[in-house]
Amino acid sequence: MLQCAASLNVGVGSFCDPVGLEGLAHFLEHMLFYASEKYPLEDSYLKYITEHGGSTNAFTASEMTNYFFDANTDCFEEALDRFAQFFIKPLMSADATMREIKAVDSGNCDTLDVRPKAKGVDTRQELLKFYEDKYSANLMHLVVYSKESLDKIQSLVEDKFQEIQNSDRSRFQFSSQPCTSEHLQILVRAVPIKQGHKLRIVWPITPSIVHYKEEPCSFDSDILRSEFQIYPPKDWLVGSSLPSDFNPDTIQKILNELSPESVRIFWESNKFEGLTDKVEPWYGTAYSIEKVSPSRIQAWMSSAPNENLHLPVPNVFIPTDFSIKNPQEKIKLPVLLRKSSYSKLWYKPDTVFSTPKAYVKIDFDCPYVSNSPETEALANLLAMLLMDDLNEYAYYAQVAGLHYDISHTESGFQRRNLDVYHSNMEVGLHISLLKLNVAQVWKIF
Repeated sequence: MLQCAASLNVGVGSFCDPVGLEGLAHFLEHMLFYASEKYPLEDSYLKYITEHGGSTNAFTASEMTNYFFDANTDCFEEALDRFAQFFIKPLMSADATMREIKAVDSGNCDTLDVRPKAKGVDTRQELLKFYEDKYSANLMHLVVYSKESLDKIQSLVEDKFQEIQNSDRSRFQFSSQPCTSEHLQILVRAVPIKQGHKLRIVWPITPSIVHYKEEPCSFDSDILRSEFQIYPPKDWLVGSSLPSDFNPDTIQKILNELSPESVRIFWESNKFEGLTDKVEPWYGTAYSIEKVSPSRIQAWMSSAPNENLHLPVPNVFIPTDFSIKNPQEKIKLPVLLRKSSYSKLWYKPDTVFSTPKAYVKIDFDCPYVSNSPETEALANLLAMLLMDDLNEYAYYAQVAGLHYDISHTESGFQRRNLDVYHSNMEVGLHISLLKLNVAQVWKIF
C-alpha cells in the first residue's frame, strides 16, 4: 500500500518557555494530540492514523516543534484534515490538561502544577495563552508527500490549513551568547547515579549554521530534520552536504574559540560523593561548581603540546584525479578483460551516473570453507580478523570516501570496495591484498 505523509514545523520551542513554567512548549505538543473542536473524541486522531496503516509523532527542540504522520494514501485527505485541526481549534480541556500533567510525571507535576499553583498561576490558562500567542501561521512550515499531482496537493493544503490564525509574529531569535563570564572557565563536579567516571570538555562557539557553506565544524544530526528552517531556499536540496567554500580564516576563528578562558568542564564521578555543596532541583543530582584558576590554566598550557598530539599523516587515499573515463560504446553487461588459469577479470563501465568512482568486488575461491562447521567458524573468524587488521587504514580510507568489506561466502571469501575513487583504487587494493596475504589463507584450510 502506498503511503502519504505530512510534517509541520512550528518555529517555537523550549527556549520560548515562560519563566516559572519550564516545559510548557513540550507540554503543548502533547496536548494537541488529544482532541479538537471538529474531532472532539479524545485520541481519535491517533486511532484513525493507526487504523489506516500509519504512524504519528512529534518532538520539541530548543527553537522549534515538529509534528508529523504517515498513513495509507487512500485516507490522505481525512488524515490531513485531522492533522490540520491541531493548529486550528484544539480543545485542551481542563480535565485532559490535568490528566496529561499526571501521566508524564517526570518533573511535570512539580513544574506545571505544584509550583504554578503556589504562585497563583493557572497552568491551563497559560497553556491556552501560549498557544494563541506563539502558534502563528507565519511561523509554520508544512511539507506534504502524496501520489497526487502538485496542483491537487496545493489545493488540498490550502483548503485544510487556511483557517490557521496568522498573527504575523516575528520569528524568535536567540542570537546572543547564552554563557556569560560566570558560566565560563568553570569546573563542575557531579555525582552520577551509575558507577563510573565521565569527563566532558565543552566550549560555546559560533553556531555552525552561520558558516554552513564553509562547514568548519560538523552539524549535529538532530538538527537535520529542521534544515529547511535555517537554510535559504536556494540551498534546501544540498544544505550542509555540499560545502562549497574553503575558508581558512573561518576555521581558524572557530579554533580560536576553543580557548582555556571559555572552557566548561563537566566531571562526573562517584568519588565526589560527600564532597559537593549543591543539589540540582529536578533529579536531585549532587554537584559543585568552581572557577578554574589562572594558575591551573597556565599549568595546562605549559604542558602542551604533547608529542602524541599532532596533525594526521598525509592521507594516501585522498583522490587526485576526478576525470571521467567515458566508454566508447554503451555496455550493458560486464565483459571479460583477462583470463588465466587462476583468475578472471570482469569489467563494466559506468554508463549511468558518470562519477569518478568504482565498485570493486574480488571473490577468492576457497571451497574448503564450507566443508564442516569448524571450517565455517574459522572462515568467519578469519574475515573478522582481516577487517580488524585493516583498522589502521580504516579512518583514513573512510575520510577519503573509500569503504570496504571482507566477508566469508559459501565458496570462499569476498572483498568489496564501495564508492572508491579510481585515482586511489590501486592504493586501496594493494594495501588490502597485502593484508589478506592470500597464500596464507589457503594454508589454514
